[in-house]
Amino acid sequence: WKRATDAHADKTPGPVPVLIPVIQLAQTMQAGGIADADADILRSHLEAKHADHALLLLQIRQERRLVVLLDGMDEAGACRETLERYVSCRLATEVQLCVTGREQGIEAMDLFAFFVHIQVEPLTTSQQDSVIEGRFKSRELEGMDVEERISAFTVQLQGNVSFLELAKNPLLLNLL
Repeated sequence: WKRATDAHADKTPGPVPVLIPVIQLAQTMQAGGIADADADILRSHLEAKHADHALLLLQIRQERRLVVLLDGMDEAGACRETLERYVSCRLATEVQLCVTGREQGIEAMDLFAFFVHIQVEPLTTSQQDSVIEGRFKSRELEGMDVEERISAFTVQLQGNVSFLELAKNPLLLNLL
């Protein structure tokens, strides 16, 4: 919101990104009884969840500078069908859009045929090491020093084939 406010105040005509977890968008739909893909679901969400900034963000959308990152399209639950139609048929024509989600979690993939599909590759060993190091260095604990903790974790990780497979996924690596 700060970037949107600053960009608008400076009259900077650049893009303004907004992260919207799909699960929150679905909650807005359920709370408002929205079940029509022709409804302005983004407007309803911004007005319900971000009332202080809604007018500014809607103005930026009208200027075609709003970049919406819809995170977790596969987490739409009961609102899935409506949201899939809304996002692919309407929202995609109104904003710059990035949609994340598991392909198997989106029922109407044909609606997204014109989207550019990107597959996230597994983390390399070097990337895993960077994630592990960053995690341990950001949370210092009493007892072992950071390097000892990293070493102990890495030994445990390498000793379990299932953990090695999980470590290829950044989210799952952070949960280990």
